[in-house]
Amino acid sequence: MKDTINENVVYLSIGTGKKLFNALGKAEANYCNKKVFSGLKNIFSLAGWDKENINNKFWNPLGEIIKPGDYVLMKPNWVSHENKSGNDLDCLVTNAHVIKNIIDFVIRATPARIVIGDAPVQGCDIRALFKKAGYEVLVEYYDNKNYPYIEWKDFRTKSSVKDNRISDSFLYNATDS
Repeated sequence: MKDTINENVVYLSIGTGKKLFNALGKAEANYCNKKVFSGLKNIFSLAGWDKENINNKFWNPLGEIIKPGDYVLMKPNWVSHENKSGNDLDCLVTNAHVIKNIIDFVIRATPARIVIGDAPVQGCDIRALFKKAGYEVLVEYYDNKNYPYIEWKDFRTKSSVKDNRISDSFLYNATDS
């Protein structure tokens, strides 16, 4: 085990539209994914990561900071399943398109494990959040791709989503009574 902590940190900020992942039609979802991919590509290009492969299928920009076999923690914002102001969830939940594209870049770096998780506020119904924000779609997408090393985790509970399957214990235990 290493004695030091690797402090490679990436901050990404990408503007999102009002519509959420699961509310988009297929053509709109593809367009949004392309916009997010393009934004990430620009960020990674500006950083100079894997610049020699940028326009080919071997491009692995996160390979600069994620090595094969590493464990990766992605911490999106899953604050709450509802915005008490009556507005949408954009200020409370990281857009699912952004997370999907980042996961795809992380997968290129061949980590041993990817954990995506957060600790929402205690009153958050994680099942409702996943449904409203499109994370149910992401879990199903990666399940269908057979990526067993991706784990979705609510850090408020001891249970999690393993093998890309959302367990009832993960979703129901995450609600406040």
